Amino acid sequence: MNSKLEGNIFDYLDWRGDITFRQSPVNMVDGLIFSTLAYLNYPVPEGTSLPLHQAYKALAKLPAREQYRGLDIMKKSCRNLGKDVVKYPRFRDIKVTDYVEMTSDEKQLQFSAMTFLLPDNQMFVAFRGTDNTIVGWKEDFNMAFISGTPAQLEATEYLKKAAAKYPDYSIYLGGHSKGGNLSVWAAGYLPDDLNSRLAGVYNNDGPGFIEDFTESTEFLTVKDKIHSFVPESSIVGVLMGGCDYRIIKSSSVSLFQHDPFTWKILGTSFIYDTKLSLANRKIGKKFNEIIRTMDKEQYSAFIEKIYDELKSKDTDTLDDLQGYLLKSALSLLGRFKTGGS
Repeated sequence: MNSKLEGNIFDYLDWRGDITFRQSPVNMVDGLIFSTLAYLNYPVPEGTSLPLHQAYKALAKLPAREQYRGLDIMKKSCRNLGKDVVKYPRFRDIKVTDYVEMTSDEKQLQFSAMTFLLPDNQMFVAFRGTDNTIVGWKEDFNMAFISGTPAQLEATEYLKKAAAKYPDYSIYLGGHSKGGNLSVWAAGYLPDDLNSRLAGVYNNDGPGFIEDFTESTEFLTVKDKIHSFVPESSIVGVLMGGCDYRIIKSSSVSLFQHDPFTWKILGTSFIYDTKLSLANRKIGKKFNEIIRTMDKEQYSAFIEKIYDELKSKDTDTLDDLQGYLLKSALSLLGRFKTGGS
């Protein structure tokens, strides 16, 4: 990529891929790449590691339906990223280790993480965002009234274990969507003696937190190391709040800007906008106002009602329910606000 021209993740790889991390340190675009690779189902279980190019070969041998865990809008691009990134010296020999994946309807848990080992004793812990399971979506909304969801607690333990396993490594971490939220939460709960090793947290359009966390000592201790980004038409990243975010330009529109492959990049940075779109400021403001007017019991009942309606469609994924989800949520919000049931 000519540094004078804008591009996307793939253009960044073409431009920067021959420069190793020893020559140029981790930047925000690298953080987005690692965060996005977390949607791939690398078969590298806890206690083992593989260079990224070998991990991709193992991934490619899996059935296609098992290679990717994320929303459909990103599937093709994520799989292409997994294939392309190993062609470049910057990423090819980085080791992937300690892949974990957990999903539980009973615990209302959807969680996955992996660790990338970089040169010169650096590590990047990447947390997966929401996949296309209904339970994964429900846990996202639980974040609006639960301080310490199952995924947030798992993220905390995963990071502690990774830090203990590699005691001499500086620590980067990040994620996209819910993965960004998990990275901020886990960073906040690093033990005090590990804070000095925390090099940066990359929160890519992740939802915010309730005030219990954003006013806590844990959050305030690491706040200056958090880099939060949302696209100009973000809805996910403006929910609840707590993190100071920078607004970036996208080549797409509306909800599709949540796809990180549409984010505009210049050199080692994103291309910034000055403000969110008017429509999305209104949507985010309205949703946050509604959340704040409900007590925890009302909000929990609201989420349970939507969850029950989705489960009644006899499916475990959101692939065929995107339109229904939005209509259902808006309808139920109206009924809750007017006292209906």
